Amino acid sequence: MTLDPRHPFDEWEIILYGMALAYSFEDIDKIYATLRFFTWRAFSFWLLVSVITDALLITAFTLRIVGIFLANEDTAAQFKLESFQVLSCVAPLIWMKIITVFDGFKYIGTMQICVARMLRESGIFFVLLAIVGIGFAQSMYAIDAADGHTDRGGLIINNLIQGLLGSPDFGGASNAWALWIYYFWNIFTTIVLLNILISLFSSAYEDVTDDAAAHFLAFFAGKTIAMIRAPDQFVYPAPFNLIETFFVAPFEWFMSKKRYAKYNRIVMTVVFFIPLV
Repeated sequence: MTLDPRHPFDEWEIILYGMALAYSFEDIDKIYATLRFFTWRAFSFWLLVSVITDALLITAFTLRIVGIFLANEDTAAQFKLESFQVLSCVAPLIWMKIITVFDGFKYIGTMQICVARMLRESGIFFVLLAIVGIGFAQSMYAIDAADGHTDRGGLIINNLIQGLLGSPDFGGASNAWALWIYYFWNIFTTIVLLNILISLFSSAYEDVTDDAAAHFLAFFAGKTIAMIRAPDQFVYPAPFNLIETFFVAPFEWFMSKKRYAKYNRIVMTVVFFIPLV
């Protein structure tokens, strides 16, 4: 199978990237409002997921456009392939976002609170992991570079990550000293660091479940307040915010407040006629 780099956007791609643009505008507005009226501490885990999703979609779209306009066929085909590869990475994030549809139910909402608390409490684990990981990586790199060759840096990092994830490759050690260091790395991460992480997760879970009702009510209240778009009186949810961005908002600079409000009501009546009926 060969990729045609000159193939134009089909209808599904147009819908996908149009929706991506709409939700990107909405997320940018949320970030701006949060930083202007609140603080960065008000950022939620799901806003971070949305930002990563938007960044991947914009990257895929950019690679797709570059692939269409490049003159070299091979390079254009490579850019189109990379565009679809980046786009494939978005699927897990989009499916994760489905959870937010059901977080009004107490069980789902409490589960989200537990996960968020666990991620916050695991900060000390990642700090320790980073410090120890740098030390072990430097040690193994220095042992490997002792013979004057330093071409195994990527392999060393890969071996350390595999050991952390429970699939160590002991055959990748360059000599006996590196093998002993790799033994100590696996012992330390498996016995010490992972048990610290488990205890932190257990403590965070108990803190939430001991007072689950109060935590859920606070979570639901925060979610409700986050939906308030004041002082914006005319709210266009995505993807209809594209209509606001390109066909409504520019006229705010030239119309009086009364005329602009009337213009918004006319547009919203047309756009939301079917759901209102």
